[in-house]
Amino acid sequence: RSAIGMVRMDAVIAVSPKSASDLKVPCKVISHGVENSKFHPSLEARLAVLMAAPEATISMGIAAHRHVLAGFSIERESAAIGAVYDGLWQQSLSLPPQPPCHTPLSASAY
Repeated sequence: RSAIGMVRMDAVIAVSPKSASDLKVPCKVISHGVENSKFHPSLEARLAVLMAAPEATISMGIAAHRHVLAGFSIERESAAIGAVYDGLWQQSLSLPPQPPCHTPLSASAY
């Protein structure tokens, strides 16, 4: 039997134990043959590699700093934001005048 918005399910699967823990019905975990830990090593494992080679950490920091300097600048960011506002301003100039959103209260209202 089914009701509006409800469908009977014969089976439920989850792709990880974590997603299975969120389900409110019995289910079977099927990982689709992908071992996530091989592709996403734990934070501890990644940090252990860096802690064992401080020169690699310094080299990574220098490379990251160069990447930021080469790819990002406050001037370019400012120009891009200015271009957005200039475009909005130009659009607003082409619109017919709009009535005020509210009517100011007269002095006698105070």
